[in-house]
Amino acid sequence: MIYQIQRPMRYVVLVLIILVVWPTVSGCLGGGDGAAVAGRDYRQSMRNFVRGLSSYGRNLDPDFIVIPQNGHELLTSNGAEDGAPAAYYIAAIDGVGREDLFYGYDNDDVATPSDERDYMLGFMNAAEQNGVEVLVTDYCSSQAFVDDSFTQSAGRNYISFAADQRELNSIPTYPADPYNVNSDNVTSLTAAKNFLYLINPDAFGGK
Repeated sequence: MIYQIQRPMRYVVLVLIILVVWPTVSGCLGGGDGAAVAGRDYRQSMRNFVRGLSSYGRNLDPDFIVIPQNGHELLTSNGAEDGAPAAYYIAAIDGVGREDLFYGYDNDDVATPSDERDYMLGFMNAAEQNGVEVLVTDYCSSQAFVDDSFTQSAGRNYISFAADQRELNSIPTYPADPYNVNSDNVTSLTAAKNFLYLINPDAFGGK
C-alpha cells in the first residue's frame, strides 16, 4: 500500500499493493511440479523485496508510505507470533493491512473463528508495539457486526474499515457518517482515524 495524504477528507483513501506471501513448506513453491526450492528463505526474499520498494520510494519522496497487506508472518524473524521482530523489515514499512481479522475469514458477515483471530492478533499487537500502524478490513454488513468490528479494532488502537462488499467496490451506507469522522488535517498515517478501502471505482465518476 503506497500513498500520500495531503488534505482533510471524510475518509482517508488508501491505494493498496497486495503482497502475496509464499510459505516455505515443501510442495507449495518452486517449479511447475510444485517442488520447493531447497534452502531458499521465501519470507526473507519477500522482506528484501518490500525493503527495496520502500527504499526506492523514500528516495523519491521522504513521505512515501508502504503498507503490506496481510503477510503478517513477515513481521518476525522466524514467522512465529512470539518471534523476534524483523527489525530491518519493520523499519521499511509504515503500517500493515489485515483482512478478515474479526469478520469475514470464512464467509462475509460471519465472525472469524477465535483460533484464527487470536493467531492474527498476536502479530497485529506485535506490529503496534513496534510502531507499525495496523489497518483492519473486515467484511460485514449487519449493523451489529459492523459496530463490533469498529469497537474491537478501536480498543486495540487499530484503524479499521467494515466493507459491505468483498469486491471492495462500494462505500458503505452504514454508518451514515464514517467511523471516527473528523475535520483534522491528515498528513501522515499516524494521524489517520479511518479509511476507505475502494479498489473498484466503477460506480463512481470521480473523487
